[in-house]
Amino acid sequence: MSMCSQPGQPLIRWLTWSVLIGVSLSRLTSAQTPDSSEQDVRYLQGLVELGLKEVIESYLTQVEREDSLKASLLRLETHRLWMNHPEVTPSRREQHLEHLLNQRRELIEANESNPRSAVWMADQAQDALDHLFTLDASGLTSLYGNPGARQQSIASRAAKMVDEYATLAQAQIDRVIQDLEIHPDFRNDVELQMRHRRLVEQERDGRIAYLRGVGGYLHAMLNLHRASDRESYFRNTIASLDLLASRLTGSLGVRATLYRGLARGQLGEFDLSEDILKQVIDDVDALPVDVFGARMGLVSNEQLSMGAESALIKLEAMTDRYAHASALFYRVLIADRIFLLRKRLAEMDDEFSLANAYHAYLDLLDIYRGIDEQLRAIVFARLVNASDEDTPLDQLPALVSIAKASHLARDQGETQAATAMLVRLLESVSLSESEKPMVLFELGKTLYASGDFLNAARRFLELAQKHPQDRRAEEAIELAANIAERQWREHPEDKKTQKLLKNALEVLLESYPNLSTIDRWRYASGKRAFREGNIGEASDLFKQVSSDSDLWPDALFMQAKFDVDHALATRKIISGFDPLPSALELLREVRPLLRDARESQKYASRRQDLKQYIGLLNVYEAELHLASGRPDEAIRLLDLIPMDSPPDKAILAQALEVRINALHETDRPELAQKAIERFLEAAPEQGAEVIGPVMGALLSEVNWIRMGREPDEALDLARRKLLPLAETMQRWIDSQEGEHLSLRVQLADAFRVSGQQDRALLIYGQLLKSHPGGMQLLFGKAECLFEIGDETRLGEAIMIYRRLGASDPGLNELSNHYYWTSQLRMLQILDLTGRNTNKIAPRIRRLRQIDRNLGGDRYRREFERLQNRHS
Repeated sequence: MSMCSQPGQPLIRWLTWSVLIGVSLSRLTSAQTPDSSEQDVRYLQGLVELGLKEVIESYLTQVEREDSLKASLLRLETHRLWMNHPEVTPSRREQHLEHLLNQRRELIEANESNPRSAVWMADQAQDALDHLFTLDASGLTSLYGNPGARQQSIASRAAKMVDEYATLAQAQIDRVIQDLEIHPDFRNDVELQMRHRRLVEQERDGRIAYLRGVGGYLHAMLNLHRASDRESYFRNTIASLDLLASRLTGSLGVRATLYRGLARGQLGEFDLSEDILKQVIDDVDALPVDVFGARMGLVSNEQLSMGAESALIKLEAMTDRYAHASALFYRVLIADRIFLLRKRLAEMDDEFSLANAYHAYLDLLDIYRGIDEQLRAIVFARLVNASDEDTPLDQLPALVSIAKASHLARDQGETQAATAMLVRLLESVSLSESEKPMVLFELGKTLYASGDFLNAARRFLELAQKHPQDRRAEEAIELAANIAERQWREHPEDKKTQKLLKNALEVLLESYPNLSTIDRWRYASGKRAFREGNIGEASDLFKQVSSDSDLWPDALFMQAKFDVDHALATRKIISGFDPLPSALELLREVRPLLRDARESQKYASRRQDLKQYIGLLNVYEAELHLASGRPDEAIRLLDLIPMDSPPDKAILAQALEVRINALHETDRPELAQKAIERFLEAAPEQGAEVIGPVMGALLSEVNWIRMGREPDEALDLARRKLLPLAETMQRWIDSQEGEHLSLRVQLADAFRVSGQQDRALLIYGQLLKSHPGGMQLLFGKAECLFEIGDETRLGEAIMIYRRLGASDPGLNELSNHYYWTSQLRMLQILDLTGRNTNKIAPRIRRLRQIDRNLGGDRYRREFERLQNRHS
């Protein structure tokens, strides 16, 4: 099972356990002394720091050929070095620890008679205590809290290993010491005497005695259940650590005293235990972890002597000491113990509620509000760890269900089950108003994890709308808006997504004006309103963007664009009113502001954006001059833009369109043609990206006039401006490699609206061979056939219109156009040919059942003309 799958993991990730554990045995003895030379170890250390794994392996393999024992010892040191490397991940550190322990075990088993094996055994016990016992805070949680299965397993294994190897080390070192004492040269050999002294003082009576004392206590607490077995271990702990009482100083002495006091408490010697534990609490050398252990020892003594209820009172009195953020780990362990005591009382006495036991964790949310997300993860992990499958969830606090659902979705991938659990909980009458936001937030996260993005956004939005005072409300509204905005970008035509985004943005702007990101959302809302054609709303939103926002230049540019568009539009509508001068003045005011903003930008991509804005302002100004009857001034401004290497293709396309219109206004269409040809010669690789939008804009203008029932004006415009461009583009396309599908479709459409139906049909026919189902191609071909109008062509056209008319008109605007035009054309063909004209009026009546407005004004007038004629 992976580390990240354990309920306790959020807590582990949040804290650095080495700080809590505190004491290394290296302060007691020289311990872990490598049997290899210091030079070898320093060399390996340098290789580890450089991350040269292959070089390390090559070196160790070479050593192994000469001395296998030395190579084994160096491998152990290598794993230790990797464990201490600051960039090694927790999972890799654990792997190196396992390799270290396993390889040393094999070394010990293969060299039982080696005099050095006693030290190796002590090293094994020390690593089990210093590193395995502290892994994932397993040891402390198992001693004082409510461990998960993984933590319990790690702590139990470590405790057993410390006791086992410390005991083996004790027996082995006694033999080694005895062998030294009976050595013939012992009395005269100073080196033998020094070794004897080191083994006695540092190992047997120092490190090994400490490991035996601590290891015995831990093994008894975590692995033994019979009182008689545990009692002997506790007495051995006291005996081992009492011998060290006069030798140890500082924090290590405090640690030995702590375990002596804990052991005496387990033996029922409560008064003596209390004196010892209070001594630890008052000791200036005591680390916070030892002080905490002593206080928990006093609680344990209270439970053993006076019962669970008395211990609970004493424990709850401790909580104020651990209310600050840096003490969160200890406060979680206290919550664990409170839960266990309350649970035990509930099992013994019906007066005590099991649900109340879980409030030991819920209370944490009120204490530590400064670290909400980390705290939530910790509380959820503890709730999952504490809950069992036997108790119905409806008998427990709602947060237990939320935690279990979160655990299901995150750690087991059961998002559907988690969603169902949370929906049931949300519908429960017992759910309080304060708990609903938490359920909604977790439900939103779970739905998002399952890929149900829209419903996830809806739940976040519901939280933000109904519970604006909740601490998650601001995060929820931004999540709702972000998700909806992303979905809208991916599915811009989807009505449900559009509505959700609109609702989310409205709630955000109205109810959460103090968000730090509010300007970003004002700008996003403005762009959405602009795309939907709500120019007034968009303008108001852009004006609200703060001048110190990064998006202020963008909003300023959009304001200028609106003014230009508005001026050009209203000039055509309102006679006697000329808004162009004020629009020109605004452009001249905005341009230097954008230049200043660009110069102050440190990011190249942002400077490029602002450069594009400035270039577009030049094009807008030229467009205003053109609309004001000054085409020569427009051309002069456009000449300032380098046509062969523009700052942006979009600028060039728009500038080229204005240039073509200006040249036509000055009765110089041949220069317009040359401008296009000159551009295609200078930058042929950009032809599709630049000329395509120009042709598209002219096509739109022609079609707009056609829809306004001005066919002659539309045809004239098409022949004057569009046809020359189309002919130039055809020559360019024929000279290029590749299909250029979209351009060829535009080309065919341009020939069609310019009255060149035969040329258009040729292109449509070529494209339909490779794209037989293309709706735009079929529609264009049918329109050509209809315009030609002979009986054979009309017969072919009606077959295509039938196919197009069988489509769904509600998919999008384009499909709606194809549908209603096809329905109209089929009836017009009947009218033109004089066949089955009696079917025209009934068919129109049936179409009215689909849409009373017959697709809109552009179609309705023609339908009604036919209906009146054939009624």
